[in-house]
Amino acid sequence: MPTQEKIMLLSGDGIYRFATSETALISTPDYFVSALNRKQRRKAMSSKRRRVRGD
Repeated sequence: MPTQEKIMLLSGDGIYRFATSETALISTPDYFVSALNRKQRRKAMSSKRRRVRGD
C-alpha cells in the first residue's frame, strides 16, 4: 500500500500545506520532488539495514 505519510509542502503562493506523499509528487516542482525522493530513499535504505541486522 502507498504510504500516507504527512509532509509539509510550500505551495507556489508561499503557504505551507499538508499533503500525502502521492499528492506531493504530483503537485510540487521537480526540485522539491527530487529532494523528497532522496530523503525517502535514504530513509528506506536505513530501515532496510536495520531489518537485516535484526534490531
